[in-house]
Amino acid sequence: MKRGFDWATYLAAVHRDHPGLTEAIMTRLEADGSNPYRWLARAVSPRARDVLDLACGAGAMVRELEQPGRRLIGLDLSEHELAVATERSQAPFVCADARRLPFADDSLDAVVSALGRW
Repeated sequence: MKRGFDWATYLAAVHRDHPGLTEAIMTRLEADGSNPYRWLARAVSPRARDVLDLACGAGAMVRELEQPGRRLIGLDLSEHELAVATERSQAPFVCADARRLPFADDSLDAVVSALGRW
């Protein structure tokens, strides 16, 4: 009997075969004319200038958080999701593991993650 499930392999395949799928589902979850990305964006201070979106996927949170003077960075493990994100936003996107962030301590004002598994 097989124990456990290899989530990393499963999720890599989903993101490879269906980039943008998570965003397509999340944007359909609406209440009061808003969606989960907007709900999370409301929690980020307007004073936050350097903001990282962990497990950014196709970049929906990055786009939701755009405002003048803010530097947004999206980070995801999936090159396929990041390819979609770069088509939809001018923000920089980084292919990296959220467990080993390529940023100096205290270099960000806020970090968000709408969905992620580490």
